[in-house]
Amino acid sequence: MGYRNQGITEISKTHKFLTIELKTWMSPGTILEITYPTGVCGLGAVDLRMGLTFLLLLALAWHACAQPQLIAHTQVSVTQLSRNEARLLITLRVGTWPDSTPLRVFVLPDNDPLHQEFSRSILGVYAYQLRRAWDRQLFSGTGQAPEVVGTETEMLERVAATPGAIGYVSEIPADANVLRVEVR
Repeated sequence: MGYRNQGITEISKTHKFLTIELKTWMSPGTILEITYPTGVCGLGAVDLRMGLTFLLLLALAWHACAQPQLIAHTQVSVTQLSRNEARLLITLRVGTWPDSTPLRVFVLPDNDPLHQEFSRSILGVYAYQLRRAWDRQLFSGTGQAPEVVGTETEMLERVAATPGAIGYVSEIPADANVLRVEVR
């Protein structure tokens, strides 16, 4: 049982139905028919296991598509930033918060999927562009690079423990001692 040919292979739309053909290792050729436009879902020949698998995959895809959250130390007075302000902070072009607290930036490794999603969706740049900006500042002597952490858990811990810190996570736990910063 391999994972070859897994995924959506065909999507067709007729007058009333949207048909999606999924080819998975469980049951190749399974067809899901979703009534269009009423939103009533008829799974046709799909058994309960396939239906639950589909819902699980849908939930995982939704979770993966959730936007990363910008976080800061609880003593930071800023709760909302524009995209440009967030970009200036993360690229370390601004070294302090508006209240003159020194800025400390924590990021995940460049190849981490969350880092890449954060760069694109929140900052509006690619991860390699961030790396270039940090390297340019570092090698020219005009700035510094952010501190790289290995995991989201470490990111939460370091941001919570460092005054003036900023970072990002996929989801902020309810018991986290960090401030969510909205990027508009």
